[in-house]
Amino acid sequence: MSTCSSPGTTTSTCSSPVTTMSTCSSPGTTTSTCSSQVTTTSTCSSPVTTMSTCSSPGTTTSTCSSQVTTTSTCSSPVTTMSTCSSPGTTTSTCSSPVTTMSTCSSPVTTMSTCSSPGTTMSTCSSLGT
Repeated sequence: MSTCSSPGTTTSTCSSPVTTMSTCSSPGTTTSTCSSQVTTTSTCSSPVTTMSTCSSPGTTTSTCSSQVTTTSTCSSPVTTMSTCSSPGTTTSTCSSPVTTMSTCSSPVTTMSTCSSPGTTMSTCSSLGT
């Protein structure tokens, strides 16, 4: 668990099941790399960049109330959920089954690339792609 109230960088590297929670109220970068089951949760109230790379089943959840960029790259089953209330970009690249859910109330760009069975759901109440 990492909590930062101003610009910061949080990096976690794990080879086994892990839960990573990062809460930042100012610009920050959170990077998590895990080779096994992993749960990554990031909650930020200001601009933040969250990058998660998982090679096994994992769940990545990002909730941000301001500008946010979420990038998830996974080679196995993964569930990515992003909720943004302001401009944001969500990018998910997966080579195996994947479920991507994005809920945004303001401009947002959601990009998902999957080479295997996958489900992509995007719900936006404003400008969105």
